[in-house]
Amino acid sequence: MKNEKSNFQLKLKLSVSLMCFQQLIIGCSYVFSSILLAQLREPKSAIKLSSDEASWIASIPILVCPIALPIIGLLTDKFGRRKTIQLSYVPLILSWLILSTADSYRTILIGRMILGIVLGSGSCVYVYIAEICPAEQRPFFSAMVSVFMGFGNIMESSLAVFFHWHTVSIVLAAASSVGCALLFLVPEPPVWLRNRNQIDAAERSERWWFGADSGEKTKVIAFELVNTVVLPAAAAPPEENPGAAAAAGDGQWWSVYARPIVWKPALITLGFFICQQCSGFYVMLFYSVDVLRDFKVPWDGVTVSVYLFGTRVISSVVYACLHRVKRKTLAVASCIGMAASLATIIVYAKSFDGADRPPFGTVLTLAFVVYVFSGQIGMLPMPWILCGEVFPMAVKGTMNGIVQTGGFVLMFSVIKIYPLMVSILGIQNIWTIFTFICILSAVFCLFILPETKGVPLDVILTYFEPHKKAIKINLP
Repeated sequence: MKNEKSNFQLKLKLSVSLMCFQQLIIGCSYVFSSILLAQLREPKSAIKLSSDEASWIASIPILVCPIALPIIGLLTDKFGRRKTIQLSYVPLILSWLILSTADSYRTILIGRMILGIVLGSGSCVYVYIAEICPAEQRPFFSAMVSVFMGFGNIMESSLAVFFHWHTVSIVLAAASSVGCALLFLVPEPPVWLRNRNQIDAAERSERWWFGADSGEKTKVIAFELVNTVVLPAAAAPPEENPGAAAAAGDGQWWSVYARPIVWKPALITLGFFICQQCSGFYVMLFYSVDVLRDFKVPWDGVTVSVYLFGTRVISSVVYACLHRVKRKTLAVASCIGMAASLATIIVYAKSFDGADRPPFGTVLTLAFVVYVFSGQIGMLPMPWILCGEVFPMAVKGTMNGIVQTGGFVLMFSVIKIYPLMVSILGIQNIWTIFTFICILSAVFCLFILPETKGVPLDVILTYFEPHKKAIKINLP
């Protein structure tokens, strides 16, 4: 039995790693704009860009992403989790191939637009992990998505130190092809196959996971593993899902969305996204080289970016190890750490405003490192996680999509206007605004954000509406 569990754990690690490899490529795409723009600004570059064109190259994938999110959701349910990730490699490979031969602004923009189609495909990876992992291991393996994305940030920055962005694009196209092929080694989750009434395929998947001669005890473990996943609301009986019955029976589907337990968490999660996007973290991700140059960091911006994204990997692992800590505690600590590090950066910048080569550059670099570390343990992942934890089951999928779309629209807006705002207000004033927003975000997380760690859905819903009303449409 011990050997069977060991084999299962090895297969679990293999499957999660191969699925998360796609997020490593996505992590490369996030940083690619920063590296690309830095190389295009070099005097020897054949492609010359205006500030507006540079902002479009950085932000256009985020604009395309929310448009493609519903399509990814439909493919996930129609063709399966693993097959959807394999399909997502097609636009990835195509975009990297286009970028590898791009010789004009328009070609780069087309490549970046295609890249944006799969930028939000991480939700499919989370679903796969939820359906194959035992409940007690799910938080740790879910955090691996951020770890792989962080490795992607480092990989892209490291490649850019030695290679031209055309060469980097070829490497990433090849890596995407390998990642797509390796996914044939792992099966679809048995729970999804059974829900699609693909019984033979489900049994083959279970034999892959638990072995052909695993015995009755392992079959029980498999059954318990499959049933730890929350099934769709439609699959539950009406007597167990009074909310679904009420929503379907009165013919007024929109009335569910007018209830406080729907619109209140929607406003709170959107508010959390505003805090996240206005904290400057994604600006740092997309414009890292430019930000470091504008603050006169005394070392090469690409090299320092490698250290910053290395910090992101370490902090992702730390975040995975802190999965037992309450979400509010982590969120508040994250905001305070970001505010303190940004305050240090602003004070440093104002103190040596006129200096061409400011002293004590290590202080500035360490402040940026603390900023990235603090953001990764709370402000970066939590708004995306919160979306899946605060809505009634009957509307969870729809509201999750709506709110996450709002998050991507906010991300696009901030990334698009950042260069313009720097030219109008100056780099110090923009990041001073980010500092104050981090402070306000700490207050928001402390007094408004609901605690969801280890809290049942019906208890979470009482935060938004009295218990007697909430239980009527809650789908446990």
